[in-house]
Amino acid sequence: VSPLHGASKSIFISEKIKKEKNIVVFLPDEKSVDEFYVELNVLGAEKNVVVINDFKPEFVQEKITDLSTRTNFILLSTYKILNCALPEKTSVAETTTVIDLNAQLGYEELIEYLNLLNYTKDKFVEIAGDYSVRGSIVDFWSYSEKNPVRIEFNGDMIESIRYFDPESQRSIDKAEKVTLAASLSSIDVKSNNTDIFSYLNNPVIFVSSFEMNNLDGEKINLFADKNAIAPPEEIKEIVEDSLDEFPEVTDDVEAGSNSKITADTAEYYNKPNTRWVIENELAENNNQLNLGFTEAPSINSNYEILFSTLKSYSSNNYKIIIASENELQSQRLNDLLVEFKSEIAELIDSGVVSIETLAIKNGFVDKNEKLLLLTDYQVFNKPYRSKLPSSKKYKKAKSKHFASINKGDYVVHEDYGIGQYVGLETIKIGDATQESMKLLYCEGGVVYVNLNYLTLVKKYSSGESVKPSLSTLGTADWANTKTKTKKKIKEAARELIQIYAKRKATKGFSFSSDTVWQKELEASFLYEDTPDQEKVTIEIKEDMEAENPMDRLVCGDVGFGKTEVAVRAAFKSVQDGKQVAVLVPTTILAEQHYNTFKDRFSQFPVRVEALSRFQTKKQQTEIVKKLEGGQVDIIVGTHRILSKDIKFNDLGLLVIDEEHRFGVMAKEKLRSIKLNVDTLTLTATPIPRTLNLSLLGARDLSIIATPPPNRQPIYTRVAVFDILKMKEWILRELNRGGQVYVVHDRVHSIERLCSYLLKYMPDLKIAIAHGQMKP
Repeated sequence: VSPLHGASKSIFISEKIKKEKNIVVFLPDEKSVDEFYVELNVLGAEKNVVVINDFKPEFVQEKITDLSTRTNFILLSTYKILNCALPEKTSVAETTTVIDLNAQLGYEELIEYLNLLNYTKDKFVEIAGDYSVRGSIVDFWSYSEKNPVRIEFNGDMIESIRYFDPESQRSIDKAEKVTLAASLSSIDVKSNNTDIFSYLNNPVIFVSSFEMNNLDGEKINLFADKNAIAPPEEIKEIVEDSLDEFPEVTDDVEAGSNSKITADTAEYYNKPNTRWVIENELAENNNQLNLGFTEAPSINSNYEILFSTLKSYSSNNYKIIIASENELQSQRLNDLLVEFKSEIAELIDSGVVSIETLAIKNGFVDKNEKLLLLTDYQVFNKPYRSKLPSSKKYKKAKSKHFASINKGDYVVHEDYGIGQYVGLETIKIGDATQESMKLLYCEGGVVYVNLNYLTLVKKYSSGESVKPSLSTLGTADWANTKTKTKKKIKEAARELIQIYAKRKATKGFSFSSDTVWQKELEASFLYEDTPDQEKVTIEIKEDMEAENPMDRLVCGDVGFGKTEVAVRAAFKSVQDGKQVAVLVPTTILAEQHYNTFKDRFSQFPVRVEALSRFQTKKQQTEIVKKLEGGQVDIIVGTHRILSKDIKFNDLGLLVIDEEHRFGVMAKEKLRSIKLNVDTLTLTATPIPRTLNLSLLGARDLSIIATPPPNRQPIYTRVAVFDILKMKEWILRELNRGGQVYVVHDRVHSIERLCSYLLKYMPDLKIAIAHGQMKP
């Protein structure tokens, strides 16, 4: 076929699958696979798509098991899949078992079978190929299932089959039957192997481009079935550029062997077994099907060019579509075009030009259908960002820290280690130029990182203000460091679980039941308890009255009443003669909590003190002494209360607000304190590790989800900076007697922003606050 430009490739494929059983699309790299998948998703063909974009054995296993059960699909992959030795399709089918509620499969038999299939036994099932056993329950994640499976036995009879969430480990749905597929390692691939094409049924092979250096072996196997579609000139260019890297193929061609190189598409349809391409015929033959697609005209952010393009194509009776990534962008583009030229407004009103919400990278011209498709990426000349559908199977790493990387900052490259960022530099590779990050390493070593691979680079961060040592290129130092780090992480995780397990087994202090004072304190609360507050209060009291030390995480939005729950728990502890430590991450928060606790206990004989940098050294010394002597009941403070000189007389309860905001050293200290002490953690935004421990049962979880009565919802909007809009919002808040906080992201320009606001609102009273230290 003639070359397919922009989204015409995905449109062609999505239409072709209606007539063909299998279509294979080979793309040059993983990024191209992602982009193509997104376009097919936009066109509604995603249900038919199987993506092989990761070549780890377990991932390939999952995908080929999926392929073996499908009859109609589009396979997207890179050429790396051609190098994967796979088991015969019949072998996969033979080792795939269906398990239903009536299966004659006992508890011990299932475990033996999982071991036979080379599944790995673990404490928790988190990836495909894992299994775990807990009493009469067997969990496993089959390569043929999208979610892990939980089978509960009653003796040797299957009582229930359920799917569960691998993150929460909680059941999500019942199942009548599931399939259990074998691991690749349990199938004898060496003696009975095949390639991906044995899983395809008369496929159409679509080739957009080809990277020869992705293949190993004696021959370059381009196609492995009868139908191939490829632009001849594209293959010609690829072959010419790559033959030097594969002299053995050149030798085969010169010797007249059957390792031929051709691009005559007629041969592919006439010769069912054609697999190879003959380079000599490539230059002479141009037998191809012209589908009428051409490249979309270049706009380059020039509205005059855009207007003339729209006018030219509309005068030739073309239907024109401008695709935009979202509705907001579509509306913005519509407004810009209408304001620019009244003629464009007429074209839009008449339906000749339409602006549609479609996340497509590049457009095209279809001469046969008289259609011009442009995208906002082409109109505004901006980079394309493929947005993968939300799926656990399809998450891409993001470079979260690049925006904050400045010249001279230390960075960590995933493959090369710690380097120093010295700026962007344009380098020449062949005839092309590209902008890259320049990273400096030990002994003058330099690494250039293509801007398309920024996910490999992260800003260096450490709890210590010490300059790191630069890594040395060409040595195994960084690889060894990564290995040691992984080992330490595993050890730390193991230690953490052991601590929580030990807490469950340790006998702690059992607090008394509620007293009259306890009820009086709770009755003095100025507001009405929400149902969740009431429920969480009961849960905490039950934990405190139990023999085991409490370790409960309370999650709730800001203003939902977490602090009041902590106040009640603290009072319960104090009444039994136990001290309470309230640990907070900031000095301001320490002061707020101190005032709250002091105010709530003002009618009771409870001594509350604060310990932070707001107290003088003399005051701190006195408070520390009283704390050790038992004269302080409740201490509210920052990490200062974790210092070595702090000694409690009889600590009974530790309340931690936003634990994730404390550093490594603080958490090490907390770990030793928490073992025999009741612990209550409050958070609005739990980090995955903290929340995961709660969901796994290592920590108890309470959620305050109901807002206080008459609480107004918080509206969040993302908008382009507009001073007139800001003025409207600020004055509206001030007119109702409120205050306004404007959060700015740069200390050095915060005063300019203040002046800018005063220019438009001269009557404002503005104060500036930031936490930057003096040099």
